[in-house]
Amino acid sequence: METTVEERGEKEYKESIEIADEVIQVIAGIAASKTEGVAAMSGGITDGIAKRLGRKNLSRGVKVTVNEKGANIDVYIIAKAGTVLTALFREVQKNVKNAVEGMTGITVEEVNVYTQGLSFGNEEDTEEVEEEKSVVEAENSVEGG
Repeated sequence: METTVEERGEKEYKESIEIADEVIQVIAGIAASKTEGVAAMSGGITDGIAKRLGRKNLSRGVKVTVNEKGANIDVYIIAKAGTVLTALFREVQKNVKNAVEGMTGITVEEVNVYTQGLSFGNEEDTEEVEEEKSVVEAENSVEGG
């Protein structure tokens, strides 16, 4: 015979599952970066600082807003040169939507894809130079301001 919660006299409880926006960012970032035609995710100043501290930023280039209807996701990429951008954007949108909905159960309302640049084959070298430049600019603005 099965014992239910009421039979044992325990109080009812409310089930609630919360997923942090950062988790959604990581899922979306991984899905976007694994899309063929994406050379890298576009990071900013904080990403350059995280890299200097030896941390890998899996949510790099992703902004997430969650409301009662679902998630709105902005993805910032660096595309490989020669890629048909409209096809790439659709593929990134599909991959991000499927990954987030599949792993979290949260409805994805929008996936907006922004190209921050093109890579001509040396994306790691170009990316590091841009990150270093961002970090130096941030340090200069702190020192000067």
